Amino acid sequence: MAKFRRAEAILCNISGIFLFLLAALVTFDVIGRRFGVPVKGTPEISKLLLAVTVWAGVAFVTMVRGHIAIDLFVSHMSPRAQKLTDVIACLFGLFGFFIIFLGNTRTAMAAFRFNEVTDIFQLPIYPLRFMIPLGAAIVLIELSIQLVENLASLIREKGQTA
Repeated sequence: MAKFRRAEAILCNISGIFLFLLAALVTFDVIGRRFGVPVKGTPEISKLLLAVTVWAGVAFVTMVRGHIAIDLFVSHMSPRAQKLTDVIACLFGLFGFFIIFLGNTRTAMAAFRFNEVTDIFQLPIYPLRFMIPLGAAIVLIELSIQLVENLASLIREKGQTA
C-alpha cells in the first residue's frame, strides 16, 4: 500500500511540473504575441501538457478525497448515511472511470499502432495518450480501496450497534 501511495504522490509531482511547464509556455506565447513572435506550436503542446497535468493529478485528488462533495446535504446526514453515500459514490466512480479506462486504452493503442504524431513538430502522441488510461487505472485502484474501507466501516458500525 505504501508503494502505491508513493506512486500517487509521484504522479501528483509530475502533474505539478507539467502544470508549471504549461503556464510557462502560455506566458511566453502571450508575451511573444505582443512582440509579434508567438511560440510555435503552443496550442498542440498545450493539449499534450494538459493531458498529463490532469490525468497525473486526478489519482492524487482521489486519494485525498478532494473531489467535489455536496456538504450542504451530506453534513446533515448521520455518520452511517454518510458512509453509505461514500459507498454509492465509489460505485458510481468505479463505473465511470472503468468506461474512461476502456475507451481511452483503445484510443491510446490505436495511436501507438498508427504512430499518431502532432501536426507541427511530428511528436509521437501515444505516450501522452496512455496517461489517460494510466490515471484512470490508478483512480480505479484508489476507489476500490476506498470502497473496501467504507464497507468495512459500515460493517463495523453495524456490528457495534447490534
